[in-house]
Amino acid sequence: MMSILDLLLAFGVGIIIVLGGVAVGSRVHDLRPYSIIRGKSAVWYHAKWCKPCQRMKPTIMKMKKEGYDILTRDVDNGNDNVGRVPTLIIYPRPRYSGEAMHTLVGYKTRTEIEKHLMKPYGDKDE
Repeated sequence: MMSILDLLLAFGVGIIIVLGGVAVGSRVHDLRPYSIIRGKSAVWYHAKWCKPCQRMKPTIMKMKKEGYDILTRDVDNGNDNVGRVPTLIIYPRPRYSGEAMHTLVGYKTRTEIEKHLMKPYGDKDE
């Protein structure tokens, strides 16, 4: 019995979307954000009065919308004891628990954030 993918390929469909990935030939390429594949979570601490936080907010919100596992916390609304904002703390999964892998303090670009989300588990901040 042929799979749906085999049937589509037999009829000349070379690229199709398959559950969050792309099938090219008989291989499925995962298109989910790397942090989801690598199993990392992040908590972003921010404040409304913080100018660097406001500059970072569109980037963080876009990354969340794209599927990155980022929890946002307004330090004025809780008992979060972070020294400075913005602060992004990256954890291995399970979500937001265990020892932090990386801590980013201050304004960071998307490239800088993604660089730390993609670091292997054993690589701690220097």
